[in-house]
Parts: sequence; C-alpha cells; structure tokens
Amino acid sequence: MRRLMPLLVLAAVAGCDRSGSINARGLRISEVLPDARRFTMPGWLDAWDAIEIYNPSSKALKLGGYYLSDSGGDLAKWEFPQGTVIPGRGFLVVAAGGEPAETLHATFGLGDGESVYLTAPDGVTVLDRVDLPVLGTDVAWAAD
Repeated sequence: MRRLMPLLVLAAVAGCDRSGSINARGLRISEVLPDARRFTMPGWLDAWDAIEIYNPSSKALKLGGYYLSDSGGDLAKWEFPQGTVIPGRGFLVVAAGGEPAETLHATFGLGDGESVYLTAPDGVTVLDRVDLPVLGTDVAWAAD
C-alpha cells in the first residue's frame, strides 16, 4: 500500500476521533498532514498541507461535486472539480492551504487540533471526519 509521506513524517494515531462518519461508498480520509513545511508531491510548486482520500471499493469513483472542509459550519468549503476520479482501491492526494497552484488544491489550510470533513454532493452528509490531535510540524496523522 502506498503511503502519502513515506520518509518525511511519522504517522500519529493516538487521540484522533473519527465519530460522525456515515459512508455507504466507503470513501475515507486516510491521511492528513497539517502544518507542512517540507512535503511536496510531483508537480507541486511548493510545500503544502495535504489530505489523502482512500477508495476501498474495487471500482473507480467520480468525486466531482464531493467536498472537503475544515469547518463543521461550512461542509461545502471546497468542491472536488468535475472529472476528478479516484481509482478502485486507490488514493488521491489534495493539497491544502496558501494560494491554489495545483489542480487539486483546497482553499483552506490545516493546523493541529482541527477537523477535516469529507462531504457528499448534497453538501450536508458527512462521509468521514477526522479530528486531528496536536501533531507538530511535518507530522502526519494516518488511519489505522
């Protein structure tokens, strides 16, 4: 299984709350890197916070119209562009924070102790939520 940040960070699991998830398709937030200073992906112009989504289904899923957010009060903060597809049993990484420069670049940044929401196209059904513990710079949270 490919990991988002194999050499740059440690995965932290303790203290994370995944309550409130209702997800018939099985999509989940598999890894989150808040407060990134050194992490980049091929094609990225700079170091960004990152959110990794995992699709456990054997079928590819279209994510256009789904949302990511760092606010329970605004679950439709950033919308996946139409045409975004996550492969079956695959991962998709979204940059977050700063001025959007990449195709998949959420308009909000992440910090320790924040929550990250994956929301259905209706803008109100939370498919997955991760409440991040305090991690520190360049340390990722990973699902177990």
